[in-house]
Amino acid sequence: MSMPGPTTSRSDRSRWLLVGAVACLVVVGSAWFSLPPGVRNWDNVVKLQVAYNFVRGKGFVVTAHTPADDHYLMRGRDGHAYTGYPPVAFVLQLPVLALRLSGHEAVEGLAPLLVLGLAAWALVAWGRRSGASPPAAMAGAMLVCFGTALWPSVAHGYDNLIEVLAIAILLWAGSGEERPRAWTWAGAALGAAFATRLGAGVLAVPAAVLVVGQGPGGLRAVARRGLACAIGCLPGVAVVAWYNWLRFGSPLVAYTVTSVGTADQLLVGWFSREHLQAMAGLTISPGKGVLWYGPPLIGVVLCARPLYRRHPQAFRALGAYLLACLLSFGRFKYWHGEWAWGPRYMAPLYVAAAPLAWWLWEELRTRRAAVRAAALAAGALLVVAQAVPVTGYPVEAHFATTLPRLASERRLATTSATSAPLPADNDVLYFTMENSMFVSLAQQFAQVTEPYGAGEVIRRGFALAMLVPLLALASVLAVARGWRRTEPSPAGEAALSP
Repeated sequence: MSMPGPTTSRSDRSRWLLVGAVACLVVVGSAWFSLPPGVRNWDNVVKLQVAYNFVRGKGFVVTAHTPADDHYLMRGRDGHAYTGYPPVAFVLQLPVLALRLSGHEAVEGLAPLLVLGLAAWALVAWGRRSGASPPAAMAGAMLVCFGTALWPSVAHGYDNLIEVLAIAILLWAGSGEERPRAWTWAGAALGAAFATRLGAGVLAVPAAVLVVGQGPGGLRAVARRGLACAIGCLPGVAVVAWYNWLRFGSPLVAYTVTSVGTADQLLVGWFSREHLQAMAGLTISPGKGVLWYGPPLIGVVLCARPLYRRHPQAFRALGAYLLACLLSFGRFKYWHGEWAWGPRYMAPLYVAAAPLAWWLWEELRTRRAAVRAAALAAGALLVVAQAVPVTGYPVEAHFATTLPRLASERRLATTSATSAPLPADNDVLYFTMENSMFVSLAQQFAQVTEPYGAGEVIRRGFALAMLVPLLALASVLAVARGWRRTEPSPAGEAALSP
């Protein structure tokens, strides 16, 4: 994905491509064994049904009951039932469907895992364009992919990973010198994300910041980059427009009124109490705060000054994206992403941990070996902690422990788990530590000492998940050692290895 600069040798470019490929393979190969089998996510149940109908030539239609028809189904102009998802959301289910049709048990995390692997490659390419050393770029990719809630998001089949891939490619295109072809690729990634999740349209904000801020300046250069990005976006936008026309007779109509509600019923007032509460909830609440589900982001906040000095353009784009997410998603009554692990609508923010890893790697080069070893161990422990929601079942644990208790205490206004929690329950569900999914999951993991049942499944899954920190750490050290051996160092320059 990365392109050589004017003084970059062919061998150097090849080695960087190899590092990106290794990052992709480590992500896919190590995490595959940790993915829970089966399809439990209701969204994926529906998407798989539509994907199956598409393969059979029936189109993107729903022909059987869904887990909640009043929530998922919309009647199209031709009388067929459709869902509100864009068409690429169904296409991403084809690898999962292939497993099922071949007689194997479906694994809903397969498609998101493949996308995360590509995101790891893009993160390495972004690191190269931003001046990171190869082992630092590898460390950044591993920290983002496995040290945040992205790994659990993959395991539970969330398709928001396409947005993570898109923002990684946008940041890659916006770093270093202008490359029009890179902006076309970035636009294609943005269009694909939009054709998968309409909420990915928010990514247009960081894209605009990067297009305007990259050098060279001037109206002509900005227009050139913007045009390249727009051309890349066209296929994804065209697919969505065609699908809207197919369903509802207009390229601009993406939804019809269902029991979910009209726009006025789904949105809260600008900067109302509910809007401010949502913005706080998405950042610092123990139920859905992005800092809780992406611990490396706490380090980004603490080290904001040196990181911004090194990567001002990237952090301006990420800051604009954060603000756009808070303002837009915070207006929805379901800002919490309904019943889900973490703030999945804001998952692309986790890529901000990559520059932190780059900076720490270079800072630790001159420290004692014990300090460097401790830093690597801390990173590995962050990955180990993410294995808990991967091998456990956070949403099911929440339904089995916390929600029945709150219902018995008559503290909930929400009466059905098939719909989004009501705003009246925001305080009790998201801003009270004892009611967070962290606590529910901890209660579930307390049962792993049981000899049979869920405890045995969790123990076996957790053991397989330990491949991830082992291979991630090994890959970082291997890149550091391999690059040091093949690249001559100037006299007096510190080695790259930790």
